[in-house]
Amino acid sequence: MLTTEQIILDIMRHFSFRRNYQVAEYFDVTPQTLSGWIKAGEIPPKHMMKYTSEVLNTRAEKSPSFQREPTLTTDPITQVDIGISTQKFSWVRT
Repeated sequence: MLTTEQIILDIMRHFSFRRNYQVAEYFDVTPQTLSGWIKAGEIPPKHMMKYTSEVLNTRAEKSPSFQREPTLTTDPITQVDIGISTQKFSWVRT
């Protein structure tokens, strides 16, 4: 799990911010509030959701390994067959 300081640095890198007040503006809070978060080591959930949706998800979508699940438009039986063939099976040893 990332610390509050690591998250703030990640935001600074992502948006090319150089100062903490810019991160405070991003979260729409005062610099004093941001400083309080750093001291407490905690970012409120509302603001963590913004970070997750705007920074982490954007990075994941740009990643070459990011692939969306293909939508299956075939009949239900074929969908079941595809699901079975992609599962890994392990046998119980006796």
